Amino acid sequence: MKRWGVGILVAGGLFLSVGGGAVAAPLLTEADALQVGGMFAVPPHLSPQPRVSPKRRDLFQNQESATVQDLERLLRAWFVEPPASFHFHYAQVLCRSEKLEAARVELKKYRQKAQPQDENRAEAERLEKDCGKSRPPVLNPLSVQASVASPKSVEGQWRDPVTGMVFVQLPKGCFQMGRNRGYTDESPAHEVCVDGFWLAKHEVTQGQWQQVMGDNPAYFKIGDDHPVESVSFNDAQLFIRRLNGRGPAQRYRLPTEAEWEYACRSGGRHTDFCGEGALGKVAWFMDNSGMTHHPVGELQPNAFGLHDMNGNVWEWVGDRYGADYYGQSPRHNPQGPGQGEARVNRGGSWFDGARQVGATVRYRYPPGHRDRLLGFRLLMQRP
Repeated sequence: MKRWGVGILVAGGLFLSVGGGAVAAPLLTEADALQVGGMFAVPPHLSPQPRVSPKRRDLFQNQESATVQDLERLLRAWFVEPPASFHFHYAQVLCRSEKLEAARVELKKYRQKAQPQDENRAEAERLEKDCGKSRPPVLNPLSVQASVASPKSVEGQWRDPVTGMVFVQLPKGCFQMGRNRGYTDESPAHEVCVDGFWLAKHEVTQGQWQQVMGDNPAYFKIGDDHPVESVSFNDAQLFIRRLNGRGPAQRYRLPTEAEWEYACRSGGRHTDFCGEGALGKVAWFMDNSGMTHHPVGELQPNAFGLHDMNGNVWEWVGDRYGADYYGQSPRHNPQGPGQGEARVNRGGSWFDGARQVGATVRYRYPPGHRDRLLGFRLLMQRP
């Protein structure tokens, strides 16, 4: 079968190589091209991104839409009409780049092609609403200073004798969860109170996963002290069951979304990120990561002593996702919606821009989803 080489990497694992250059991964077949709609069914924050060395990243700043345009022209050259899902995900890229008129054009193309039962229809309607509203100002991620109060004291730490995980004791408290500006599902801001709990100081590492599970599923196998990734919500639950099966008095689980945000914001600080000072001092994200994750705990912790709450890898939490849940959330220890398949993840990753690693940003995936941006950290319940 005839094959083509195209010179772009589309986020989510589709490796291409344009202009006759060397191809770093599987080439497209004619059948692949016909399945391009499936190729573009990637998570909202995995926009098409050139995958290049850190030294050349500056050449591709603000090139997302050009990347997709090149691919669209290529598809038409193959006499492949881009499907509805192509236009939907292209609109997401344009909206994040503040190219609102172009985004609306792509959403119009999506509506013209999409079937009434198309799985992206509800998300497209929400995107159109979000894309049309004013955004918070874009902050310079390496210089923005968070608005902070005086640090709260942390009563103690505890180390798991087998895995070596360190847990920090967090006091109970109330805070304003969410925000009234930004993406639709981050609002309304509402008061939430959580009981005290112990949260892992770091994300679960590859070495800790290997110790408990006997393997290493990470895409980037570059060190035992790096966060484990490419793990699904279901994988994390299996890890927890194995850990709890050892029989100690301590019991582990994923934090709830409310517990995670309370911990991130150090008990309710009104900050955009999970720490003080410049974002680059507390988070590995697109501007400083070199397009990979890093050993846990290398950057500054937040006021609770927790590292990498922003960036490095997205973190699964225990809640099901509900776009409108904040409007009906209980005040005390909310657990998320009682129904729904998708599970929430928080915090952003090494791949994401400053906006996506915000303290209130919410994403979700089906519980079986794995990718190289997804990891988790544990909460410990002591008797």
